[in-house]
Amino acid sequence: RVAGSGASIGITVSGFTQSVTADFAIEQFTDIVSGNRQLKIGVSNASATFSAGTLGLTLSGGSGAFLVTDAGIAGSAAVTTVMPTGLPSSITVNATNLKLEFNNTGADVAETEISTSLDPGSTTTIEFVGDYYHNYLAVRGSAEIIVGPAGSPFATLSGNVGFEKASENVTGSGAEDVFKVSVTDMSFGFEVSGVSVLSFTNGNGLFLIHDDGVAGDVELDFSSGLINLTGDLMLQFNTAASTTYNGTGSGINFDVPQSDGSTTTKNFAITESDFFRLCVQGGIQLGSFTNVGLEFEVERINPGGGDVLRFKTKTGDVLLDIDENGTITNQAGSLIQELFNEATPEKIIDLLRQ
Repeated sequence: RVAGSGASIGITVSGFTQSVTADFAIEQFTDIVSGNRQLKIGVSNASATFSAGTLGLTLSGGSGAFLVTDAGIAGSAAVTTVMPTGLPSSITVNATNLKLEFNNTGADVAETEISTSLDPGSTTTIEFVGDYYHNYLAVRGSAEIIVGPAGSPFATLSGNVGFEKASENVTGSGAEDVFKVSVTDMSFGFEVSGVSVLSFTNGNGLFLIHDDGVAGDVELDFSSGLINLTGDLMLQFNTAASTTYNGTGSGINFDVPQSDGSTTTKNFAITESDFFRLCVQGGIQLGSFTNVGLEFEVERINPGGGDVLRFKTKTGDVLLDIDENGTITNQAGSLIQELFNEATPEKIIDLLRQ
């Protein structure tokens, strides 16, 4: 075994080279399957800057393990601190449990236990299974992403995220370095004056972080709150003031990893700027009253500087607004009538309690 401190190692994946500086503990061994010599590298005090163009995540306090074979290098390092750099002001990233992960061997990496230091009692395990992870570089784990202007964000989104570098023609004007962020098990809520009007869980989809802003396209499974939505739910947003993300006109195809290491292709097309919208193809239920089947949208808007959630039909007709004081206004008479047409005193009391 050999140990050293403050050394750097470079990892190249898909034309991107990632440098990691750390304290290393290196052990040589012979793989019993191939008969080839390999290196197990324990890592501590690791730091790296994970960047795509001017966008970056500065990682520090990392510990983990790397495996070096004839085919390349694979590894994982959990970090304690993540400092975003160069991100647009409309997004804030708070890391809770993130790892730098990579594999450029072009193959699966079987579960391998590696000592993280010369202390044999300190170990970690790495494993990469599935085609998507054969040529892979990402910062992955649990994080909270706050979308919108500081002090008045549109929403706080939390869940499992994977930041990956991508070079794509996202705006139609040529290839640019961006962050592609896959999200799973995402939850978020619409709040008005601290009251949770709508909350969601089990979100899965994609964010795109660009110099000008952040855009998202996420499918949702469940909602709860004062107003309950059912059916197919889709959250879309774009914080950029004027930039849209539609490639050369037909969207951008991204590979999104699945839990088994396979991928599904998602067409990412954001053709509007400066919006935050929930699209519903299903129904709306106010309190415990009858569900009304509708196709409609929910937008967060700010008329006159106020904070308003607007429910409207696909054709733009306003169904109702909920303002920053929690007051419901502009309601469509036909909708309210249908919601309340089976109301009983018990249901009305139940609604008021909510």
